[in-house]
Amino acid sequence: MSVELDMLFTQWQFRPIPLIVLILSTVWYIRGRHLVPNPKENVRPWLFATSMVVFVIATTSPIEAFAPHFFFIRVAQHVLLISLFPATFMGSNALEAIFYGAPAFVQDRLVQINKKYRSHIKFVTPKSICWFLFIATMWLWYDKAPFNAVLRYPTLRYFELFTMCFAAILHWWHVTASFPRIHKPLPTFPHIGYTWAGMLPLKIPGLVFLFSTQPFYDYPTAVFLGVTMDSLTNQQWGGVAIWMLGGLVYTSTAAKFFSAWMSIEADKPPQPISVWDNDETLRAPGL
Repeated sequence: MSVELDMLFTQWQFRPIPLIVLILSTVWYIRGRHLVPNPKENVRPWLFATSMVVFVIATTSPIEAFAPHFFFIRVAQHVLLISLFPATFMGSNALEAIFYGAPAFVQDRLVQINKKYRSHIKFVTPKSICWFLFIATMWLWYDKAPFNAVLRYPTLRYFELFTMCFAAILHWWHVTASFPRIHKPLPTFPHIGYTWAGMLPLKIPGLVFLFSTQPFYDYPTAVFLGVTMDSLTNQQWGGVAIWMLGGLVYTSTAAKFFSAWMSIEADKPPQPISVWDNDETLRAPGL
């Protein structure tokens, strides 16, 4: 395959399922965002809008058209759907606004499910299981056999993208501590560590792709904007894409949590000198 510059602007693919998800999410979000308790604190429209733009780029833009032909583009699509999209979507607390904006029968059904299965859902979705599921899903689809199967059978790509995105949303549900709030949030530093741990499914394969000397996948030689790429070059550029894009969202999110903790600590009133500047406080333990 040969990709020319003009094809980056013309190869848009508007498929029904992504469009239905986009339209329903947007309509229900707009209807429900003012109905959420404390909307100024719990609703972040700019993050939701960003998530929808990322979703459209990942599922309908030329990225979707060229992903079966270029490994590094497929990696970029994965990174968008497992990091930037879920980070902004869950960070906007979109599910709460969508719940309040959904039709009454949908809300009633979800309330019934919550009452009946809340304890079961809590039991099967702790942070450890969601993190492990996230890693297992990413690495499963990057295994040689499933990955090449997706190349041979394009319909498998929809199942691949759905499972990766779903696992990522579960992971980011804990990272953002967003609706539905079933689990207790982690303390600050374990929370930062849990966020950084989300980089593992990307960083480790990225290293392998970047420094590999043999291609793992059955990508044919193709031309992208005048640059000829064989399977190995394609794979190595995929490793570069993972390292440039993959950890950026997780690192920036963890840094945001650390900055928020620093702000909270800075806003605390200083302790009076008499509390800590005395013989009893300064005495060495055991003396």
